[in-house]
Amino acid sequence: MLANLHLVSARTPDIPQKPAHQSIVNLNWDLNLMWNWATLEQRFFGNREGLRLSVARTEQKELCIKEINQARRFIQA
Repeated sequence: MLANLHLVSARTPDIPQKPAHQSIVNLNWDLNLMWNWATLEQRFFGNREGLRLSVARTEQKELCIKEINQARRFIQA
């Protein structure tokens, strides 16, 4: 099956870059359509407690936030 998939992909014409999307090579890794590192850094490191969510919290979310906050130094590095 994998060989057939490769054969089909080899026969398929090369599709150019999608309109309105940058190629990975030209992507600005600090600020792009999917994320802004400055905003994320402010939300995560801009207060003493670390990450805070303004949405309704469940026990699962609380555990995730606690685990992320415990790794703040590692994440920042």
